[in-house]
Amino acid sequence: MTRHIQKTSDKDTDLWGMSPFERFEKQFEKMLPKLLQRPFDWHWPGIPVITPKMDVIDDDKEIIVRAEIPGVNKDDLDVTITDHSVCLKAKTHREEKEEKKNYFRQEISHGEIYRSMLLPCQVDETKASASFRDGVFELTVPKLENAHQQKIEIH
Repeated sequence: MTRHIQKTSDKDTDLWGMSPFERFEKQFEKMLPKLLQRPFDWHWPGIPVITPKMDVIDDDKEIIVRAEIPGVNKDDLDVTITDHSVCLKAKTHREEKEEKKNYFRQEISHGEIYRSMLLPCQVDETKASASFRDGVFELTVPKLENAHQQKIEIH
C-alpha cells in the first residue's frame, strides 16, 4: 500500500493540534492584513467576490486607472468616482446547468466583482472619461489644479 503524505511549508500550521482559541487566533492573524488593507470592503458570506487587478498611473496632469474585468458586459459594470476614490462593481452571470446535458465538470459560475481604491491625489471627477474594451476598463480623470505632488526637502 502506497501512502501519500502532503508536505506542508513552515508557514502552514496544524490547526487541529491547537485549542479552539489558538485556532481562532491563527485564523484571525491571516485575515487581519486583508481587513487592514480594505476595511470597508465587506460582502455577504457565500457570494464569491472577485477582486480585479488594477493599475493606477499618476501621470503629469491626470490619473489613469486600468482594471482587468474579463467576462463582464459593459452594461453590467457600475463605476463610481469621487474626488479621491474610484469604485468598480459588477455581477458575473452564471451559465445555467441544463439537465439534458451530462456535465463532466461545471466551473462557470456567478459572483460579484468589487474593488475600491483611493487615488493618489484629488481629481476632477466631473471631467472623467472611461472606456471598456476586451475585458479591460480604463478611466482617465484630470487632477485638480492644486493636487500635484510636491517634493519636500528634509533638513
